[in-house]
Amino acid sequence: MDSKKLSIGTEDFEKLRLSDSVYIDKTSYLTELYGEHVHSNGMSYVDEVLLFTRPRRFGKSLTMSMIKNFFELNYADPEDKSKPKQIFRNLAISRNKAFCEKYMGQFPVISISLKDVEGETVEGALNELLGKIYELYDGFRSLLDCNALAPEDHDAYQYVLSFTKQSSRLWDENYFMVL
Repeated sequence: MDSKKLSIGTEDFEKLRLSDSVYIDKTSYLTELYGEHVHSNGMSYVDEVLLFTRPRRFGKSLTMSMIKNFFELNYADPEDKSKPKQIFRNLAISRNKAFCEKYMGQFPVISISLKDVEGETVEGALNELLGKIYELYDGFRSLLDCNALAPEDHDAYQYVLSFTKQSSRLWDENYFMVL
């Protein structure tokens, strides 16, 4: 008998998979989410927008983490796909070799969750939001060192890092317009 652990409330797909916890495999939806669809009338179409609606505590954040882990590029070594291959091993999507070869670990992914942004005042909530934006930008700080950005983008990136870190400047009218 397989003795996997139950993990209640885990939102991090990688952490869940590496801890050998129970996971209800939803990876087969990746091919439906990403790619061309054919309507019953034979016409092909591509979804412009995806909307995930589920009740509270129903796995939306975990699903978004799963999507991120599948598509996200390894920035340090773009050719290395070992991490997603390990995480998705023995899941439904791993049987679709062509899809995995084409899409797994191929894209830069920007992911931000606003579920924990709270505040007793508008100012408090906006400061928390700015903190999330700072964390997101800070996670891609290596872009500043690798000459991947045009000079004007480099300056804009530095500005956002500085602005969000010093979120107390939010109420200065000149900075508020940036948002």
